[in-house]
Amino acid sequence: MRSREEELRDVKRGRSTLPWGGDLSPPEESEERSRRTHSDASSDDKLLASSISRTPADLASISGSSSMSHASMAEEEARRMLEKIEKTAVAEGDSDLEVETEIPPLDSFVGWEVIRHLKPKEKKRQEVINELFHTERTHVRNLKVLYTVFYKPMVMQNVVPPDVVKLFFANLDQLVEIHGEMSMKMRNAVEEWKRDSALNGLFGEIGALMESMFDGENGKRLMEATSAFCQHQQHALDILRQRCKKDKDDQLGRFLADAECNPLCRKLQLKDMLPVEMQRLVKYPLLLETVAKYTNEPSEEQTKLLNSVNLAKKILSAVNTSKRNTENLRRLEELQRRLDTAPYDKENFGNDFNSLNLTNYKLVHDGALTWRFSRGKMVELHVVLLEDVLVLLTKVGDGQKLLLKIQEPSKDTRWSPILPLAPLIAKEKANDKRAFFIVNTVERGAQIYELVAATATERKTWFKLISDQIDFVKRENTTGTQTSVE
Repeated sequence: MRSREEELRDVKRGRSTLPWGGDLSPPEESEERSRRTHSDASSDDKLLASSISRTPADLASISGSSSMSHASMAEEEARRMLEKIEKTAVAEGDSDLEVETEIPPLDSFVGWEVIRHLKPKEKKRQEVINELFHTERTHVRNLKVLYTVFYKPMVMQNVVPPDVVKLFFANLDQLVEIHGEMSMKMRNAVEEWKRDSALNGLFGEIGALMESMFDGENGKRLMEATSAFCQHQQHALDILRQRCKKDKDDQLGRFLADAECNPLCRKLQLKDMLPVEMQRLVKYPLLLETVAKYTNEPSEEQTKLLNSVNLAKKILSAVNTSKRNTENLRRLEELQRRLDTAPYDKENFGNDFNSLNLTNYKLVHDGALTWRFSRGKMVELHVVLLEDVLVLLTKVGDGQKLLLKIQEPSKDTRWSPILPLAPLIAKEKANDKRAFFIVNTVERGAQIYELVAATATERKTWFKLISDQIDFVKRENTTGTQTSVE
């Protein structure tokens, strides 16, 4: 198990302390949305139009130099995509496209007499290897369906701007190549085992084979390619969901309606198929752990399998990190667009936080809290926990506009909306499961902020994240001071 300090150190390097539910599973859609307040939802309504009618600024950075004009960038990107399509050979009659989803039983390629004499443990090992190898081939099929049914015609027909195509499909052609090679290695191994009479048509040892796929240059190539494909995927899925909700009769809508009727899609929509790469990465360590479980121990084969498990987990963890960092940056960009710092800047000219730019920080968590003053006064906030700063933004109107504003509950009291974490102390509030205190221990005297969450569960999440981050910042400061003294 990783220590809490290691997890917090990851935050300092850009990782969120809220993983997708651990390093082995992608986020549930509900968990992704739970970080966003109800008032944020209307911003999604603008997402589709801004992403399709024009190339958004955050997409421009994906595809080329900012010094190029939008038109020349789009033309250059379109040219590169067409060149890739010409080089990537996915034939119409490709046998991979005909692979059945259902895993074939062992007795479909091994005689019953052989299976009947297998010990239960060995039979289970054979079944799991069969699943691993077959699902790799079906994964290649899914990638090729994405390529032939969606990506290629979308580029050829100029359905949407090149940057939007790249947001949806990124380096899909590279993934087709990598997983095609992995599947071919598995099939070649099967052919070798068939020629070994001692195996009677069964699968042989796969430890060295799998280790070679996830280690060294092959592992690095898989990690980098999958990170590139998955890092913008949540944004792409948001766009597609909005497309489905609005049901517009535009060019993209007509294209998707036609493409998703293709029998190769097997009744799945594009939004259902885009996450296949992340789902496959999650599956590798689970299947390999199961194979190792049913492998004789101790043995060199089991050692190689367990090493493959660890390598697959490292790749998945790296992809998770890349995805979280990208989503966190996009979230900060969205908050920055909604932020008005003028009220704060006017009163604090020359302050270190004048003209605050959230994108210069690393996001840990954000969401709605209520600030409870004395005498029952309440202020609705959108709180942003950054790597070393807590920011209290005041909601205005429908909540879309956020103000960075000093609060003055009395003539003698001024409360800053920007709180460096180092001098803070987080304390629970007795007899109130939804509230907690943040004590700001500044030179002019302690200020106590009472914050209230919508539910006890949310309060628990906020309190833990803030407490842990405060502790981490203080330890970092202490370590830095000791190092400078030495």
